[in-house]
Amino acid sequence: MKDSLKHLDFIIEHSEKIIYQYRDKDVKRIQYFYLGMFERLYAACKSLRVLIKEMDKDQSMEFSAGLITRTLLLDLLFSLRGYDMYKQGEVAAKKHELIEAELTEFCNSVFADGIRYTFSTLQHLKDAGIHTEAQLIEAYRNIANKYSAFVEPYKEDGSAPNIKFPKGPRVIDLFLITSKQEPLKKLAGSYETYSFYSKYEHFSILSYVLMRRLEEDQLRTFAYSIELMVMHAFISFETMNAFAPDDFLTHKIKTTGDYVKYEVLKLPKEQAVA
Repeated sequence: MKDSLKHLDFIIEHSEKIIYQYRDKDVKRIQYFYLGMFERLYAACKSLRVLIKEMDKDQSMEFSAGLITRTLLLDLLFSLRGYDMYKQGEVAAKKHELIEAELTEFCNSVFADGIRYTFSTLQHLKDAGIHTEAQLIEAYRNIANKYSAFVEPYKEDGSAPNIKFPKGPRVIDLFLITSKQEPLKKLAGSYETYSFYSKYEHFSILSYVLMRRLEEDQLRTFAYSIELMVMHAFISFETMNAFAPDDFLTHKIKTTGDYVKYEVLKLPKEQAVA
């Protein structure tokens, strides 16, 4: 786990720096999207670092580590799709403004899905008699007012306000789309590890077997996941910089890219330069 701890320290350090760099600044939607990813990376990797040390004494801590890892791998699939849209747009020679508009729409759809699911939950609670009609309407009104960038003005008619954006992609669609792009195919394969850890989160007969794997197998899967998180940071830096370039991000891309080459992929320096 020595390498994994080193990778986590790297992610924590550079995630904290980018969060601090853009704190309270007015940024574009794409940058806001990836900054949110960095906040989650930062918080989750700090927790994983604690769990790794506890795993040395109690291997059952691997279960909690797996739950956190699943969340970060799902974030990676969303980030990777955004990165893919940016790169494929360039390959197709689309205008930069069009690529940015399409990627912004993607980010908005992902953001808005949380509101969409909340509206559905509120309706279920009302139908079950847990919330009253008045409470439901008040909740709709408050959410529509607070998140007006994603929700149409509330009509006060008792039905859920309309979401301004289409549904975000399903997880399987994120995988199927990005796995078609050869340079990204290996990273898209993180879907397999995400699906593996999903068996931890969603209880079934498979949960028993997977949680009882040999310790060396558990650690191997976990270590690979940590490596993917470093890649997550790299593609996030690059996508942010593509639509709001600055010296800070350029430096982070170089630093993270070198770290991936030499510390994750373990390439000899002469091979990496070539």
